[in-house]
Amino acid sequence: MGNKDHSKGSSWHKWDLHVHTPYIYSNKEYQCCEEEFIQKLCDSQIDCIGLTNYFKFNEKEFDLKEKIEKKDIKVFII
Repeated sequence: MGNKDHSKGSSWHKWDLHVHTPYIYSNKEYQCCEEEFIQKLCDSQIDCIGLTNYFKFNEKEFDLKEKIEKKDIKVFII
C-alpha cells in the first residue's frame, strides 16, 4: 500500500483479516516455511493481512510481521 500508484483515483485493495502463521500449533496439514509463506502472500498480490492465532503470539510471529511489511504488505496482529 505504501509505494503503489494512487493517481488514478479510487481503487480496490485485497485484504484478508484472518490469516494464520506457519507457527500456529495446529498447522500440521499445511506446513510451510516462513519464506514460502511470505512468497505466497506476495504472489497473491494482497495489500493487507490480519495475522491471527488461537491463544498467543510468540516472538517469531512478530519477526514475521516485520518481514512481511518489508514486502509492502500492511500487517495487523489480531
